[in-house]
Amino acid sequence: MGALGHLWLKHRQALRFLAVGGAVFVFDAALFYGLQIGFELSLMLARCSAFVCALIVSWLANRYWTFGERKQVPKARQLLMSVAVSTLAALVNLSVFYLCSTALISGPLNALISFSLGILAGLIINWFGANRWIYRAVALE
Repeated sequence: MGALGHLWLKHRQALRFLAVGGAVFVFDAALFYGLQIGFELSLMLARCSAFVCALIVSWLANRYWTFGERKQVPKARQLLMSVAVSTLAALVNLSVFYLCSTALISGPLNALISFSLGILAGLIINWFGANRWIYRAVALE
């Protein structure tokens, strides 16, 4: 097995989590713009609808693919846990974005840096929430 194979085996859950996150980000953005432009929903209705759909897709992909080999808590409870972590991550993401965008000197990269730091902060919350709480392995009974 090559170096990439060993890297994959060592970090497979983290890499799967990032792949799910990237795919869900694209799905979320496409659905948001499709609902807003194609179906002419209001900005907030389109955003909230896309967020809920993206959250469910993320939960399913992480439950069955990223952390599928772990024995897990019941689905309904786990979905509620996922909603809680995703909400916290969204609040942290937006807070970091806001704080950075107001603290940084105005410039062409201000929005991009603020956006990226917000995404990173939300990703960290999501990873620890998913790995240590939502999808943690439960004891076999």
